[in-house]
Amino acid sequence: MKKRALCNAVNIVLLLFFPAVLGAWTFSDNLSGGTLVIFTPDSSWEVKKEGDGDYGNTYRITPRGSARFQLLMSVIKTPEATHGLDFIREQIEEQGKTFLESSVEKKLNILEIKNGEVSGYYFKLTDKNPRQNGYRQFIQGHLRKERAIISFTYLFNYENAKETESVLATIKSIRMTHGAESNILDALVLKNGDLKGNVRLGRDLICKSIQVQYYFLRPGDYSGAVPPLSEKAIQSIDTGKEKGSVMYFKYKGNVEALKGFFSRIFYRPWDGPTEDNPEEFILHRDLMVILCFDRESSLKKEIKDILTGRLK
Repeated sequence: MKKRALCNAVNIVLLLFFPAVLGAWTFSDNLSGGTLVIFTPDSSWEVKKEGDGDYGNTYRITPRGSARFQLLMSVIKTPEATHGLDFIREQIEEQGKTFLESSVEKKLNILEIKNGEVSGYYFKLTDKNPRQNGYRQFIQGHLRKERAIISFTYLFNYENAKETESVLATIKSIRMTHGAESNILDALVLKNGDLKGNVRLGRDLICKSIQVQYYFLRPGDYSGAVPPLSEKAIQSIDTGKEKGSVMYFKYKGNVEALKGFFSRIFYRPWDGPTEDNPEEFILHRDLMVILCFDRESSLKKEIKDILTGRLK
């Protein structure tokens, strides 16, 4: 009896002083270049990793043994904090307006999420016509953190304030540590000497458009609309005055007829590149190349001429 009473007393102390220990667990994942991603989901949730870790990963979080909700968090590595909060808010507003057309809500409400070094924006909407066995409601947003963009989508059917609070707490708990960055290309397409002047080639993801970054990180999300992906690669080019990335995709089928599809997912609601979404893409048989540079970049023009010539 005394032993049981002592155990109960210890449990009460733990509940009072260490609630985070009992209610959450620590998940960690190693990305390339010595980057470690850490966050703390609820103890009753499980985490499944998707991605190869080179430029980031996606984490699918669900209640253990249940499909009550899904939380998708994508960590997209960037070489530096290139996206300010104003840009993040604009991107979220654009995405929200796209979904608003098929939502119950008539007005888009943008909310701020912030916790120390992590800050960003999100919106919440209700689908008018959810798919069979799909989710009716969702929260979607982007966070900015040093050298990373965190994109998240929370899918659910019924309001649960406590659960939503736990989900947002998990999102806000994300943190990253960085080691040495690797500049070695796994798949070198442009070689030293191909470009004029002193050029540094690397493997950094330097891209202004979040839509393009998202596609590079999670091309499998579009598997129903495009042929299966055989492989992908990336290289960064830095001349000191200009820098950007070139993304390479090889598919198990011809993609030349998909120009309209890729234009919609990269530029919507516009028809083509803009100042905020300046990336251009080239389709050739089973290949797609995306040039991630400013619209008037002379470096982009030089690279495009070289690659177009090689694709002929």
